[in-house]
Amino acid sequence: MKLNYINTINSLKGIAIIAIVLFNSDISLKGMSILPGGFVGIDIFLVIIGFITTITILKEFNRNNNFSLIKFHIDCLKKIYPTLLIVFLFFLPFAWSYLLTDKFTDFSKSILYSTIFFSNFYFHLTGLFDGSAAVNFKPFHHTWVISLIFQFYIVFPIILLFSLKYFKRYTHLIILFLLLASFYATFLGINEYPNATYYFLTTRFWEFLSGSIVGIVFFQNKKKFNNKLFNTIILTLSICILSYIIFFINKIFLSSLTVLIFTILSTCLFIFFAPKKNYFGKIILSKYLSLVGLISVSLYLWHYPIFVFTRISGFAEGQLLKKIFVGLVFIIVAVISYRLIENSNKIFSAKKMVSSLIVVLVTNYLIVFNGGFINRFANKIYNIPAEPIYNLLGQNNKKCFGRINNFCNFNKKSVKKIYLIGDSSFASLMYDLNDRLIDKDFNFIPITFPGYFHFEDLVNIDLKSGKIDKSSMLLRDNINKIIKTSENNIFIFGGSASIYFNHKRFYNNGIFLSNHENIYLKENNKNFKTKILEKDFTGLIEKISKNNGVIIIYPIPEIGFSLPDKLKMTTALEEKLKVNKHLYQFKYDKYYKVNEEIISLYDRLNRKNLRKVYPQNLFCNTAFSNECIIHDDKNIFFSDKYHPSTKGAELINKLIIKKIYSLNSYLDNLN
Repeated sequence: MKLNYINTINSLKGIAIIAIVLFNSDISLKGMSILPGGFVGIDIFLVIIGFITTITILKEFNRNNNFSLIKFHIDCLKKIYPTLLIVFLFFLPFAWSYLLTDKFTDFSKSILYSTIFFSNFYFHLTGLFDGSAAVNFKPFHHTWVISLIFQFYIVFPIILLFSLKYFKRYTHLIILFLLLASFYATFLGINEYPNATYYFLTTRFWEFLSGSIVGIVFFQNKKKFNNKLFNTIILTLSICILSYIIFFINKIFLSSLTVLIFTILSTCLFIFFAPKKNYFGKIILSKYLSLVGLISVSLYLWHYPIFVFTRISGFAEGQLLKKIFVGLVFIIVAVISYRLIENSNKIFSAKKMVSSLIVVLVTNYLIVFNGGFINRFANKIYNIPAEPIYNLLGQNNKKCFGRINNFCNFNKKSVKKIYLIGDSSFASLMYDLNDRLIDKDFNFIPITFPGYFHFEDLVNIDLKSGKIDKSSMLLRDNINKIIKTSENNIFIFGGSASIYFNHKRFYNNGIFLSNHENIYLKENNKNFKTKILEKDFTGLIEKISKNNGVIIIYPIPEIGFSLPDKLKMTTALEEKLKVNKHLYQFKYDKYYKVNEEIISLYDRLNRKNLRKVYPQNLFCNTAFSNECIIHDDKNIFFSDKYHPSTKGAELINKLIIKKIYSLNSYLDNLN
């Protein structure tokens, strides 16, 4: 391949890695990523890898009528494995210091699976989807791509070589057939099995093979398309499409498959009609962009864990200058890594690679075997269950949280029904509330689901796929059926309302931050308006309260950082708590700025059989200061960024029980 063309491919890699890094960073404008479509950088990479792998095999096979798979795989390992192992070893001390037991165990499991290039299966089996907020706190989630690529390196060369040896005339047709088969599998699975479709090679194969088809045509035609005007038009079109996707794409308006098709097609056109001596050529063949592409492997391997541990430590929370500093450090580390490890076989020999692998495997096996070494913290972390509190309540061997039908139903014999409807923040209340209600002979039916707020007529659009969330829609319809036939029961509504109504979750340094994964809209109307949500919810409350009691829980404070992590990292914690049992606090004005529209909305709702609960008043004494209490010397009241702890839930539930008694008496008097 000519030097100019190699530089072009490296430049395209540079574009892809810049898009990925900025997308995964916490640098945002008005709460949105500065490159909202940067996620397609991964897909661009897959096409490039398919192209380069095909060209490499075709050149060698054409020259020697043979190809060494062993040498190919060894070369691939030398390219990535040393850096991968060093990254694993480098972040072990950070994980030891910052990750609680279960997260530390997950961290080590992801490393063990990554060393054998099976982390994509691991993350699929754990139910982790790339669109969820949880991936932002998984240091090695990005290794699923590395695993996918190596699985391609194992499977594809065998297929291509077999075709070249026995069906050479039909090689391009065989590859095309496999491409179409893989694309069809993606088409079938993207809605029904989105997680598997996202992670597995079978449904990503067509992206690699698209690059492979370009490689075959490119190799056979030796770049015969030399019409400068035509080349420039096609190249301009591909660059415009990729730029629009990376800078402006909103997946509410385009499905993920549509985005993929345009991305893959544009990348293929870009590679085939790669620029020479024209305006775009001067930009694309920029030596700086080419250098970025040259170190793209190191940039990719280092960026994600650095960003994750920055989030976990809270080092740059809401501070742009610190985020820029982290970015500069990461670039310096990646450059050093490329020079000393990735591009230097002398410094990192095969012997050292094997030794490093043994250390990585043994160390992480011991971490998993010992359950994350729970005793490694000197500070006592109290009343934190191993599993999130919203997952603790279950019935018939299945947790209550996340059900869309066959809801948990406790104490059915009672005629006094209590429905609790909301998201995971709200679900954190149900474990303790269930015990309290059963003791008072109530029939308790908790209906809670991730990212769910109940609206009577709105649909939930998944921002990852751009499609209506069918599970959420089915849940909505099932709840509406319950409401339609309900009389003299009590409905409790709440959750992180501001994120659904106003796309606000946290407030830092004058900026509202939101990591919402879905959006509520009118069906067949893709214009988001807060007033539509307010009208729907207000009408819902009026409708229910005609025949039932309603309790509205004002937003539970979300503190925006991990209190357990903060406490465990505090030196001389016990001595400091003796001096000040409220060592860490949360600013009330942050809570109010995020939730003022919701507070105003709830304040305007007034019915005789409507009661309101104010969790913020439990923790925030605004008469004396701007501070909200989040722990004392014996208990913590918040278990993570978003959810109350067991003790926090108990305090809120005491207020709820009082309102239930009040409503129950009112409903009894009506009868």
